[in-house]
Amino acid sequence: MFRATRAVIDALASLLRAREYADEVGLDPWKFAVEWRLLKARGPEETDIRYLVARGLVEFRREISLPSAFERTFVPHDVPRLSSDTAFILTPAGIAFCSALGENGESLSLPVDPHRTQTAPTSLPSGPHFAVPPASQQAKPRWNPDRRELTFRGQLVKCYRVPSPNQELILSVFQEEDWPEFIDDPLPPALDGDAPTRLQATVKSLNRRQVNKLIRFRGNGGMKVFWESAHQA
Repeated sequence: MFRATRAVIDALASLLRAREYADEVGLDPWKFAVEWRLLKARGPEETDIRYLVARGLVEFRREISLPSAFERTFVPHDVPRLSSDTAFILTPAGIAFCSALGENGESLSLPVDPHRTQTAPTSLPSGPHFAVPPASQQAKPRWNPDRRELTFRGQLVKCYRVPSPNQELILSVFQEEDWPEFIDDPLPPALDGDAPTRLQATVKSLNRRQVNKLIRFRGNGGMKVFWESAHQA
């Protein structure tokens, strides 16, 4: 079980407020990303943040915006450590997690008031144990067969420019079944009878050439295909 300390709750409240602002005005959540220096001031330790990232509740990138730029620009972090240019957003799974934090049906959801610069969460629990939301509430990939694009948490993972029937069939089945933890081998019978080897080769191809390495596929000897967030791999 994850112990949500007061510092972690305050950090999540800050991220949730930023996400709600973005949703209210219909902008990309990254436009309201919270810088590490601001988040750190709420009291969480780096270990707390790394845990939230590993569980897919928080996402971070490196900001490369110029001082005079109106639009904020981010790139994937090139080193696995937090720095002054690191910024964070709450993922859909993180939003669900925050909703489960409150006592007696209350949540971390905060009223959006653009005239206030600081909003403190009220009626929050003081450091009890909380379980991570079930898989059904966590972020799931999306396969668009028309655009032949695989996305996860709003980012492109793979885009097929040429047909890849076996990979696309697996992605289509995952999408049709709403991305369960695993699916049975959906590929048609192999002409040479070596279906396990063919499935394993397809799984390896799914992991190659990802634009953003956010998803990891794996097999279990040729009978099933599993998927998981790369942060959890």
